[in-house]
Amino acid sequence: MLHFMLLSTFMSVVYLDRQVPDLSELRAIKNRYRSFPIDTRDPRYNEPLVPLSEYGIEGTSYYSKPNRATGTPIPGINPELLVRRTVAEKLSNAKGVLWGYEKLTRELGGHAKLTVKDALRSHGLQAHLFSVVWPKLLKEANPDWSDRQIEEELPKVIGRPTDDLSSPTPHMTGGAVDVDLVREDGSAINFGHIRGNPLVSATDYYEGYGSVEGPPVNLAARSIRRVLYWAMQDQGFANHPYEFWHYSYGDQMWGLFEGDSPAFYGAVEGAPDLE
Repeated sequence: MLHFMLLSTFMSVVYLDRQVPDLSELRAIKNRYRSFPIDTRDPRYNEPLVPLSEYGIEGTSYYSKPNRATGTPIPGINPELLVRRTVAEKLSNAKGVLWGYEKLTRELGGHAKLTVKDALRSHGLQAHLFSVVWPKLLKEANPDWSDRQIEEELPKVIGRPTDDLSSPTPHMTGGAVDVDLVREDGSAINFGHIRGNPLVSATDYYEGYGSVEGPPVNLAARSIRRVLYWAMQDQGFANHPYEFWHYSYGDQMWGLFEGDSPAFYGAVEGAPDLE
């Protein structure tokens, strides 16, 4: 009964025609998140990690399998998706809301299933991505860039790893996830992502804010981004305004964007990969 009541409550606000707000102000302050305070005395600071599979959430750690960034899997990556317990509970709720959203089901010709593509990363994995994987990708996409240009662009696309526990990257906290929506048969849903065009990755891109040419024409991508945004927002997640797939709860970026209280998830020490 409680689950049904939760679905009924959220269903009143998860709409295909509810705009994603203009996120330009969040983009302007996003780089400040690493200095946002973490309350290490909050009981949630030591909240345990749990496997998402135990909560009915499908997915495998992105870099443990063939992927677009590295091609082949990175050796030593734990394929199990791990997050903080509260994050898992919230994702499970969001999955139920999206699965039961009748208007979206009609739009897609079947239920939409929330899956996760990446969750907890260790310091070792984050360092490998920052120092090896992403410099290579940026150089391949921009062969005329100097090493200095690569170094300047790196923090814009991947969080800089640090041993400072007061300033972790989001994926090192167990509070951040990269999510996806697929049809119930597992087939992909079009989010309008264009590889190599970072502007399109912004969550509100298809709303057309600030466009001198009018709103973009990809209405299907706009609708599905709206539904995912509001389903996650209503569970208390904050969205990375440059990445429509990245949501977090309890970490520093969440705290900065929510602005009501300190963060309470810090870096997970001894995360089980590349350590």
